[in-house]
Amino acid sequence: MNSSTKNDGDMKKFMFDTNDFDKQAEPETAAVSYSEEQLVLAKTQSYSQGKAEGLAEAHASQEEQTLAMITKIMGMLEQLIAAEEKRELDSMIHATKLALRVTHKLLPQFAQRFSIQEIERVILEALEVRKDDPHCRHGADDAS
Repeated sequence: MNSSTKNDGDMKKFMFDTNDFDKQAEPETAAVSYSEEQLVLAKTQSYSQGKAEGLAEAHASQEEQTLAMITKIMGMLEQLIAAEEKRELDSMIHATKLALRVTHKLLPQFAQRFSIQEIERVILEALEVRKDDPHCRHGADDAS
């Protein structure tokens, strides 16, 4: 027994009585055709839709970049504010030390009579009261 006879049992037989060969096969549906106006309209609509989607995508991208930049700037501003506060504190400390040295040099009896801490407290109070006054310049501001 060869392999062709084994497969013959699995094959489906063709029945001539169920098919009518006299009937013509129905023609296939005709391919859809579009007029020139329809093609131009479709092209215009596709172009408009693509442009609108591109603009929306570009706008979203710009918003993301803007948000990222603002976040970065905010972080830098926080660092700048902290550095400025430290600089202001350092300037106050420098001005206080300078005022104490001047007091010791010019008024040695005053420095001996009153405690150094009291003199320092008075100087710090005077500097604190006048720190927002533009005419009161001390420390690094004197160089400008």
